[in-house]
Amino acid sequence: MAALIYRNLKLYFRNRMGAMMSLLGALITFFIYISFLKENLVQEWQKVANANQVLDAWMMGGILTIAGVTTAFGALGQLVSDREDNRYQDFRMTALKQWQLAISYFISAFLISLIMQLVSFIIMAVYFKVTDNLTIKWADGGKLLLVSLLGTLVATVFCQIIIEFIHSHVVFNRTSALIGTGIGFAIATYMPVGALSAFGRHLVKAFPSSYIASSFRELLVGNRIPAVVLPELNDYLGIKLTVFKHSLGLSQNMLLVTIVSLLGLGLLIIVNHLKYKQH
Repeated sequence: MAALIYRNLKLYFRNRMGAMMSLLGALITFFIYISFLKENLVQEWQKVANANQVLDAWMMGGILTIAGVTTAFGALGQLVSDREDNRYQDFRMTALKQWQLAISYFISAFLISLIMQLVSFIIMAVYFKVTDNLTIKWADGGKLLLVSLLGTLVATVFCQIIIEFIHSHVVFNRTSALIGTGIGFAIATYMPVGALSAFGRHLVKAFPSSYIASSFRELLVGNRIPAVVLPELNDYLGIKLTVFKHSLGLSQNMLLVTIVSLLGLGLLIIVNHLKYKQH
């Protein structure tokens, strides 16, 4: 297993163009924000103290979540390639069992997603520190890591479930483009959740990664929002999502994502078992 995991990691990072492409969804969002969206948003929020820092921190939360999803999916492209080129069947003829093969690809994608989130975080933290003097509370580092780990877990689980139904790189590339474009809308990064229609808000809340983005935003924004507008902006920006008229905090988000991740793992095990039991 360790050798296969190392092999997958090596192949991913050796293909620098592929690695950058898997991060493209997050990078595009970042460049659109700093080039076009930020100036307009800041002008609209002139009455809010620290508007630049609030918006930077809010956007960071969304981009980190996007990076986690798109890079996990991109990393699992190796599984598609191996199946298409029959290397996967060769692996199955070794001493490795089917569940060990599945776990190897899962761990590879998990680690790649985690690493690429760290890369994204460093880039944005340095840029926003230089431009807007945005300071990250390192005391929240443990909580940020926990959110990142859970976000990576849930993203990898559901990406691998999707991958189980993809058998060619052509379909993979099209699906990857769709996910890279759609995830920003799905977790309310291109547009605040409060600006969406009622249907749009319900759709955002249906995606587990939205609660990861909400958790990142809660930690990164911190106490930068003035108390007088805090409840309104928490709801508008999706810093705290409201489910059944109950505003979810960090611990509730983590519990919800953990439960969904476990359910997703169960589904992945079932799908993988049914797919390969006759082979």
